[in-house]
Amino acid sequence: MMKSCLFYLIFLTCIISHAQQIPKNLKFGKINKENLALTTFEKDTTANALVISNEGNTYFTIKEGRFVTFTKVHKRIKIFNKEAYDYGNIEIPYYEIKGVGDEKVTNIKGAVYSLEKGDVTKSKLSNDDVFHEEETESRRLCKITFPKLKEGCIIEYSYVKYSEFPSQLDDWVFQEEIPVLKSEYIFNVPEFYEYRVTNSRHFHVPESPKSTSQEVFTYNSGGAGGRNEQTTMDVDKRKWVIENIPAFKEEAFMSAPYDYYAKLQFDVLSVNFGREFITSSWAKVMNNLKNNSSVGAQIKRTSFMSDQLDLIAAKTTDKMERAQLAYAFIQNHMKWNNKIGYYSREGGTRRAFNERLGSVGDINLMLIAALKKLEVPTTAVFSSTRNSGKITSINPKRNQLNYVLACVNINEQFILLDATSKLRPFGMLPTRALNYQGVLMSNSSHINGEMINIRPLFEDYIGINSQLTLNDDFSAKGQLKYSYKGYAAYSWRNELLKTEEDEYLEKLEEKHEGILIDEYKNENLKDINKDGKENFHVTIENCIEKVGDQLLLNPLAMIEKTKNPFKLEKRNYPVEFPMEITRSYMIMVNLPKGYQVKEKPKPIVMKLPGNGGQIRYIVNPVNQQLVITFKLTIDKLVYTPEDYNALKFFFENAFKFQTKPILLEKSTL
Repeated sequence: MMKSCLFYLIFLTCIISHAQQIPKNLKFGKINKENLALTTFEKDTTANALVISNEGNTYFTIKEGRFVTFTKVHKRIKIFNKEAYDYGNIEIPYYEIKGVGDEKVTNIKGAVYSLEKGDVTKSKLSNDDVFHEEETESRRLCKITFPKLKEGCIIEYSYVKYSEFPSQLDDWVFQEEIPVLKSEYIFNVPEFYEYRVTNSRHFHVPESPKSTSQEVFTYNSGGAGGRNEQTTMDVDKRKWVIENIPAFKEEAFMSAPYDYYAKLQFDVLSVNFGREFITSSWAKVMNNLKNNSSVGAQIKRTSFMSDQLDLIAAKTTDKMERAQLAYAFIQNHMKWNNKIGYYSREGGTRRAFNERLGSVGDINLMLIAALKKLEVPTTAVFSSTRNSGKITSINPKRNQLNYVLACVNINEQFILLDATSKLRPFGMLPTRALNYQGVLMSNSSHINGEMINIRPLFEDYIGINSQLTLNDDFSAKGQLKYSYKGYAAYSWRNELLKTEEDEYLEKLEEKHEGILIDEYKNENLKDINKDGKENFHVTIENCIEKVGDQLLLNPLAMIEKTKNPFKLEKRNYPVEFPMEITRSYMIMVNLPKGYQVKEKPKPIVMKLPGNGGQIRYIVNPVNQQLVITFKLTIDKLVYTPEDYNALKFFFENAFKFQTKPILLEKSTL
C-alpha cells in the first residue's frame, strides 16, 4: 500500500512538473494529456486560467506599390474553472478607413480540447462562432466565441491580421490578468523602415540578439503595362521572449491598468532607407481629423437644429449664458447610447439629432457645432477614456484617441464640456473622461495639436449633519441630514432616479445594520445645478455597547460604514484619484441622564505630505451633549508608490476613527 501511494505521488509530481514546462515550439493541435490533467498552476494557485503560450510574428510584403504587414498570432489557454470561461470570448480589433486603408482578420482557426475518460477530445470552431461587429465608423471587432467550454479544457486559436498601416502597428502585450507561461514576439523589419520599439517601464522584456537576412520583395512597376519587379532588402529579425510572467494584479484607484502591462509599442522613425524621417505630430493628426467627413465636417453642420439655436441667440448675447443654454439643449435633447468614440456614426449628427440617440462622438460634435454657431469660442478636444491609457505629446497616433470633448474659452476661462448625461451640470466631465490630457483641434496653427490639461472642476463632497438623542435603553432617535456636491451629487441622483424610493431606503437599512428609517425626504433631486439633500428621521438600535462596567459609544460607525481601500503592504503602481474628495461630518449626541464622557479624546489633525490631504477629528463634550467633528480631504490626485506608505497610514487612521469608541460612565452627581 505504501509503495502504491509513493508511486502515485511520484507520478503526480512528474505530471505537474511536465505540464508546467515552458513550451518550446507551439504546433497547432498538438495537445498533451498532462496539460489537460492540470488542475492548478503551481506558481499561482489562485489563477482561474493560464496562458500556456502566446506567439506573434509580424512581417512585411509589398502590395500595389506599398508595404503592408501580416501578423500571425497563435495562442493557447488552459481553463481551470468556470470563472475563466470569459477567456473563451476573443475580440480582435481592426480598422477600415475609407480612402486611407484597410485591415482584415483572416485564416482563423480554433479548437477546444478536453480530457474524456483518458482520451483527448477536440471541438473545432465553426463559421457560426466567428462574427464581425462595427464598433465605430472605422473600428471593427472580430469576435470569436468558443463553444462547449469545460473546467480543465484548453482553448487554442490562431489568426492572421493583415494591415495597410505599417505606421500604426498593434502593441504586443506580454502580460495579462492571468499568469503567462510563455510569450514570444518576432518583428521582421525591412531596411526600408526604421522603428522605435518602446518597452514597458514597469516590466522590462529583454530582447534577444538581432539577426539580419536578405529577402526578395516583389512589386508591380505600375501603369497599364506594368510588370512585376523584384528587389532585395536586408530584413532585421528582432525577437522578444519572456517566460513565467505573473498575472497583472489591478490595484485600487488605478486610472488605466493597461499603461502598466508588460508590452511593446512601435513607432516609425524613418522610411525609404532612412532618407525620409517621420515627424508625426498631433497637429498632423488633427489636420487629418479636420478633413474627415465623420469628424471635422460634422462641427460645421447645424441646419437641423437652427430653430433651437436661433431661440438661444435671441435670448442672450452673453457668451457664458449661450454656452450654458446650448449645453442644456443638447444634453436634454439627446440620449447617450453607451458607445464611445470621436467619430459621428453613419448619417452624421443630423441622423443622431433626429433619432435623439447617439454616441459620445455624435453628441459632443453636435455640441461643438452648436456652440460655434452661437459664436461661443469653442475648440474640439480629442482624448482617451481613463481606462484606455494616457495620451502624451510623444508618439502621436490617432489610435490613441477614442473620445471627444468641447472646450469653450470665455473670458480666458477654459471649460471642458461633455453632454452625454442629463445628470451632470455644466462643466462636469464624466469620470471616464478625466484622463489628464487631450489634444486641441483648431483652425489656428498656434493652437492646433497643442495639449490641454483635463482636470475636474468639481469635487466629490459628502457632508453629514446629525442630531441624535440616546435613550435609557441605549437606543437613539434623531435626524441625519446629508448634503451632496459635485460628483457625489451626480452619483446620488443617478442611484435614486433609477431606483424606487422604497427599494432605495431598504438598501440603506441593509447597509446600516440597526438603523430604521422612520421618515425620509430629499431636495433638488432633479435640479442638477443645486446640491443634493436628504433628511432622515431614524431610530438606531443598540447604539451603546456594554463591556463590563464600561459603555462604548461609536457615533461615526452608526452613520457611515466604509472600508479602507489601501490594505496592500506594498504598492507597485501609482494611486490615481479622479477628483478631489471631501467628507465632512458633524454629529451631536444628547447623552442619557446620569451619563458622561469618561475621558475626552484628544483632538487629532493629520496631514499628507505636500498638502495632499488632511484629517481633523475632534470630540467636544459639553454638559450632556457630545459634539463629534470629522473631516477628511484629498487634495492631491496622484501618489507614487514611494508615497504609498504615507497614504496607507493616513487612511488607516481615518478608518480607525470610524471604529474608535468613546468611553462613557455614570456620573457621580
